[in-house]
Amino acid sequence: MGAGGRWRVGRLVAVAVTVCVVDACAVNDTAYRDEGQAFVESAVRPIATEWNADELIARADPQFLEHLSEPKAREMVARLSSELGPLKRSTTQLATVGFNVGAWFGKGAQYTMKLECEKGTATLVVVARKVKERWRILGFWVNVEQQR
Repeated sequence: MGAGGRWRVGRLVAVAVTVCVVDACAVNDTAYRDEGQAFVESAVRPIATEWNADELIARADPQFLEHLSEPKAREMVARLSSELGPLKRSTTQLATVGFNVGAWFGKGAQYTMKLECEKGTATLVVVARKVKERWRILGFWVNVEQQR
C-alpha cells in the first residue's frame, strides 16, 4: 500500500478514535441525562394525557417539524388518541445519552417509556436535546403493543 493509502487509513482511525472518545464522554453525562429525563417526563404528561398535538408541537425541535409536518403530527396524535385513549401512567424504562453526527449534530438523549393508557399499552421512544439552555423534542415514536 502506498503512502496515500496509509494516510487514508490513519485518518480513518483518527476520526474513529475521536468519535469514540466524544461518544464515551457524552454517554457518561448523568446530569444531562437526568435533566433531559425530567423534561421528557414533564412533556409526555400534557401530550399523552388527552393526546394533545399542540403540546407536542410546542415542545418540538424545528428539525422535528421539518420532517414531520404539523398536519402529519396532528394526524399521528389523533390516531394515537383513537387507538390508546388517555394516558393513565407512564414509566421511564431506559435513558441514554449519545453524540449524533447524522441528521443533526450534537449531544442528545433518548428515553424509552412504557405507556399505560385507557385502551391499551405502548412503548414510547423520545429523543430530546438541549439547545441554548432549552430542551426540545427531536424524535417521538410510539409502538402500540396491546389494545383492550
